[in-house]
Amino acid sequence: MKNNFFACTTYSTGVKAGKKGKPRPLLSIKPGIDDGKRRWEATEQRKLRRMRGVRGTETQRPKGFFL
Repeated sequence: MKNNFFACTTYSTGVKAGKKGKPRPLLSIKPGIDDGKRRWEATEQRKLRRMRGVRGTETQRPKGFFL
């Protein structure tokens, strides 16, 4: 089994602008690999908690990651 160590995580945000420079909806992006799907679902759950005003402070760490 290969060991993976993470130094950081990055996120990017895309904004589509119309002819007048106003934001327009982007096409939905769905991940294709299992880890990406798991992370996508976790992101959706965090987003729903934020929208409901519920504080979700639990942290998900990779297996074998210790502080």
